[in-house]
Amino acid sequence: MLKGGRGTLKKSLRARFFGLFAGLGLIIALSVGLVMYTRYITYIRASYRETLSNVVGFIVRAYPLMSEPRNIMQEGLAQSEAYYALTSDMKTLADTFNLAYIYAIIKDGAEYKFVLDSEATADIFEGLAPEDYFLVYEPTADMLEAAKSGSLYISKKPFTDEYGVFVSAYMPLIKNGEIEGFIGADYEISKIQEFERHAVGSLLIAMVSALALAGLIAFFASSSFIRPIKAAIRALEVIANGDLTADIRPAAGGGELADMTRLLRVTQEGLKALVVSIRDKARTLSHVGSSLAEIMGQEAASARRIKANTEDAQKKARTQTASVTDTNGAMTRIMGNIGSLNANIEAQARSVSQSSSAVGKMAANIAAVTKSLKENEGNIKNLTAASERGNAALQEVSRSIKQVVEESDRLMGINRMIQNIAGKTNLLAMNAAIEAAHAGAAGKGFAVVADEIRKLAESSGGQAKMVSALLKSIQASLNGIEESTALALDNFQKIDKEVKTVSDQETEIRGAVEEQDSGSRAILEIIANSNTITENVRQDSAEMLSQSRFVIDEGENLEKLTQSLSGEMGEIAAAMGAISDAIHRIKEISRENSKSIDDLIQEISKFKIAGA
Repeated sequence: MLKGGRGTLKKSLRARFFGLFAGLGLIIALSVGLVMYTRYITYIRASYRETLSNVVGFIVRAYPLMSEPRNIMQEGLAQSEAYYALTSDMKTLADTFNLAYIYAIIKDGAEYKFVLDSEATADIFEGLAPEDYFLVYEPTADMLEAAKSGSLYISKKPFTDEYGVFVSAYMPLIKNGEIEGFIGADYEISKIQEFERHAVGSLLIAMVSALALAGLIAFFASSSFIRPIKAAIRALEVIANGDLTADIRPAAGGGELADMTRLLRVTQEGLKALVVSIRDKARTLSHVGSSLAEIMGQEAASARRIKANTEDAQKKARTQTASVTDTNGAMTRIMGNIGSLNANIEAQARSVSQSSSAVGKMAANIAAVTKSLKENEGNIKNLTAASERGNAALQEVSRSIKQVVEESDRLMGINRMIQNIAGKTNLLAMNAAIEAAHAGAAGKGFAVVADEIRKLAESSGGQAKMVSALLKSIQASLNGIEESTALALDNFQKIDKEVKTVSDQETEIRGAVEEQDSGSRAILEIIANSNTITENVRQDSAEMLSQSRFVIDEGENLEKLTQSLSGEMGEIAAAMGAISDAIHRIKEISRENSKSIDDLIQEISKFKIAGA
């Protein structure tokens, strides 16, 4: 396509240069030829008209007899020497000034007659009657115009007869306000018209010569213009094929062509630097994308572990809730037993063995509660550790996301720089097109080059806009992930706080249960001596009832806290599911980004750069 464009450009430039110089040559030849021809024709016509005017004026001044046609007629009728001498003088004047005829005309009534002719000979009247000496003259329109004007009149258009082509001059002879006759002179201009035709031929020859000279000038001038343009086009073909190592040499001399090749070289260097910069930044982006994908994979695994641990903690919390419920039931039953003991203290004394057995069962239940509390303490410690690990992992994810956002901002800056370079290249192409327009027809080829540069700048700007849109999309996704991570961190901190609260309350409960266990042992000892210390047993029973109520209250609180912990664990599991989905989306975006970067690197690698 470019080769065809180059041939068209070459042909177009040469044709236009040839047309320009041929047109200039034709215009100059026509202008000069027409001016010379016009001046030549005007000079010749003015010359013979002036000759006619001067000769007639000279005759009027030098030959008074010529102004008296009636006297001439009388001398002619007498065939006097004066008549023939006057005829001879007129003949001499006609020959001297290349006039065809000089003659005198008399107005005889309504007729006009010749009374003297410079071509008349001595035997002009031989054999003629006196009344036939003078021929009748048919008046012409020019002679009548002279009669109207009353002064010398020279015909504006030549007239043709069997003797040739003539221009006539008429001087009216007026006496007492009446026209007596005319002095006339005829100039034969057939040779002058032939000279005019020769002048037209010479003008055509000069025009053809000027066209040939203009063609030669156009050929050599177009060659001098086309050579640097052809070199620039060859360089552009190489650049279009991805080779930025082409050597673009500035055109010799100065002027627009030298500026064009120099700016083309500057554009090539700028494009080369731009390609190198894009290639380096793309490689950096590729490394960043790989690192991001690796980090997201690790974070996804961490999120899955956190979710699994959270679900396990939730199950254990549910188990703990069931255990606390059972404990509350047992404590309720203990309170019932203690109530029965208070109501039947005397029967209790008689049934020490039965009471001892009941207290043993109570001690066993208290031991079971203590064991459950110890196991729950381990679960809560595991839950606290898992929460801290999840919190640390989410903080690491947050830092990684912030780093990715910062890298995206730097990429946006690089992309804006690319758009700025494309805008400046486009502006440069517009300026070049304007300069080409100022140059007229000679800058049409330069305008084509400027248009190609402008298209390249627009293509670069469009690609930069696509990259900018993709980066903005990535940034929007990262911002959403960052917000979700911050929310998850806040939830983890709340969970950690609640877990610590549950742990503290469980410690208090375990202390109470241990005290209850100690009290039960004391009851066993008291029951052994119940026969002697029944009153002490009653008091201890009342105290145990009070402690049982406290244990039940604490058990209910523990049940509520355990249910709350189970709910929080459910929320943590749901949040970790959302985090896992977001991390999976980030991985997908990272893969898409890596593919786009690989495609960009592949496209950039098509450019050949020296030293690359």
